Amino acid sequence: MKIKKVIASVLLIAFTLIFSIGYTKYRGLEYFFSPQAPQHLVDEQTNIIATWTSEDDANYKLEFKNDGTCIEYYGSLVTDTFNYNISNTTPQCGISVLVDQEQETSYLQLVNSDGSTYCYEINGVGELLSLTKVGTAELSIFFK
Repeated sequence: MKIKKVIASVLLIAFTLIFSIGYTKYRGLEYFFSPQAPQHLVDEQTNIIATWTSEDDANYKLEFKNDGTCIEYYGSLVTDTFNYNISNTTPQCGISVLVDQEQETSYLQLVNSDGSTYCYEINGVGELLSLTKVGTAELSIFFK
């Protein structure tokens, strides 16, 4: 009787696994059990890779690199280095934010070496980068 239960359990697990793999491939998902990032986030992660100059102060620049680092410059001096992430999750920096797939909300999070974290809502990334600091109405605009 025990052997029948073990065999039934193994068959059930195997059937579930086979069904899941088949369904995943049918749906065209790239990764098994891994959600695909929304297209607007993929586009923003690609478009942010550049050096951006502040509209308010031409000496202030942010350089976003492919490896997930962001270098902050004032003039030719490096003033800080961050790891960055673009997401559409809440909370951001401990503040509850709007997450809406239809409005394509997205957020930029910068974390420096001492653990300080800065969060911004991304208003747009193209020929200009428009950011609003989370929790404030502080708008920053940068040009490529």
